[in-house]
Amino acid sequence: MERDIIEVMKIGIIIERYPLPPTKGGAIQTLVSQYLDENEKVHLHDFVVYSCYDKGAEIQSKSYRYTKFFYIKTNSIKYKVVTALSYFCNHFLHMNIGNGFARTVGKKMSNQSFDKIIVEGNPRLIYGLIGYNKCSYILHLHNDYLNKSNASSLKLLSMYEYVFTISDFLRKRIQEVNPNYQKVYTVNNGIKLEPFQAIDQNVISSIKKSYHLNNGKVTILYSGRIVQEKGCLEVIQAFISSEYLMKNANLVIAGGVVYGEKGHSEYLSQIQKIIRNKANIRLTGYIPYQEMPKLYMIADIGIIPTMCEEAFGLCAIENMAAGNALIVSDSGALPDLITCDNGEECGIVVNRDNAYVENLKFAMEKLVKDGTARNDMGNLGKQNAGKYTKTNYCRRFFEMLNVTRSK
Repeated sequence: MERDIIEVMKIGIIIERYPLPPTKGGAIQTLVSQYLDENEKVHLHDFVVYSCYDKGAEIQSKSYRYTKFFYIKTNSIKYKVVTALSYFCNHFLHMNIGNGFARTVGKKMSNQSFDKIIVEGNPRLIYGLIGYNKCSYILHLHNDYLNKSNASSLKLLSMYEYVFTISDFLRKRIQEVNPNYQKVYTVNNGIKLEPFQAIDQNVISSIKKSYHLNNGKVTILYSGRIVQEKGCLEVIQAFISSEYLMKNANLVIAGGVVYGEKGHSEYLSQIQKIIRNKANIRLTGYIPYQEMPKLYMIADIGIIPTMCEEAFGLCAIENMAAGNALIVSDSGALPDLITCDNGEECGIVVNRDNAYVENLKFAMEKLVKDGTARNDMGNLGKQNAGKYTKTNYCRRFFEMLNVTRSK
């Protein structure tokens, strides 16, 4: 990416829950780090990031020249008091003053001036910022929060000068809220494809062996958080209900309850109980992002059974990059992602109806049985993944930032 001779803007970024650089994982954190890293090469803007504190992240942050990092220590007593008071005002007095994180960041931002402030992820963070800094706000929307079903969508949308959505699906949802809102642009997510490309078969066999997987069976991979809305339980139920799949396939469940931590939940306990003594079903727990390509490369099929509306689905791109055929639910952006430019699909779309588990079972059986269809879809996916590279994502993101210069 080459730098045009354009005036550098000073841009604030607020991102909650997990730290930047992304030492604790997090899909949004990983995406933000991509454009920050690209900016280190071309220096298009000066960024100031406000995120949760982590010692490892703080150490890594020292290597950035064009991004400054301010950390919020969310374990401090002062922070917890602010959070509790903010919660009381928001939920009982209906004041919409922002949560504790946003209000803490707002105060820290107040002694600086910005050309733009980017709110990453949570649209409601602006309630805690706008009272301290009156500059132009950009929402980088990564979730299906602003839609007609949410009564606060119209008001929140009016508080942002621009909205960048990660998919056309989200852009259309916003335009349903306010058809006259014109400053909404799609900036598709992207990844570095190379780590997910196939490696030597001997290495793949070694990785399978380390997970105690039968190398002669077709491997199906679920990658994501182990939470109800992601549909992990339905996949397991579908898999176990099929005598054919239990005999001819492996199922790998890669992920944890939360990013970067050993979380636990009743939902996870239920899954652990169901798969107990099932030799061909492996639950890996949370795996650092840099280690995930190994799992994608040992898989033949990727399954994304999201129950809610999927805003994008990076794991779809990761599977495509690895050459895996896909099974996805008819959720949000997923059907669009697996549709190639020629109209062909590099996977199977499964309806989320009353027969959802049976639908998942049928799709898995179809691809496990039909090696030709599986390989054809995998090859199509590799080609389709080329649209969703880190380079394309960063280029589009910075192009849209330039658009926001106009008043």
